[in-house]
Amino acid sequence: MAAHLRAGTEELPLRYPVTTEIPKHEPAYRDAIRDFYDASAAAIAKHLDAGRTVAVLSEGDPLFYGSYMHLHVRLGPRYPVEIVAGVTEHVGLAGRPPARPIAQGDDVFTVLPATLPQHDLERRLADCRRRRADEARAPPPEGAARARKKRPARLRHLLRSAAPCRAPC
Repeated sequence: MAAHLRAGTEELPLRYPVTTEIPKHEPAYRDAIRDFYDASAAAIAKHLDAGRTVAVLSEGDPLFYGSYMHLHVRLGPRYPVEIVAGVTEHVGLAGRPPARPIAQGDDVFTVLPATLPQHDLERRLADCRRRRADEARAPPPEGAARARKKRPARLRHLLRSAAPCRAPC
């Protein structure tokens, strides 16, 4: 990163104390992460209090499962903040050919963090699949059949294959 910074810019690396060594539900994990974010926020606040501009660089979107949000809740109430939204992977991929809508109309878009326990992920995915199968068997709402007939066959196929899970997972 230093190669991309202007001369004289100070870099404050945030080195996480744990990743997967300790299960996240353990008190030791929560304590280590809390202490890390408290210390990181204090280090950043020191620069802000000195009148410096601070930028926190994040991958993806800082407020979509991003680690920045933990700094934001500590610093946001005390300092003016400007957040530059990033592009999350699922949004970036949606625009690649063949472009497909992520969700439209009254579709529900569900995001499951991969850090959930395996049994929770399996249950939630099964709930989505079951709900989608139930919706496929249900008669279409009033007027939906007419609209569906007007779509070209290729578009109907794409929409059907990209249809998101509507289950409240």
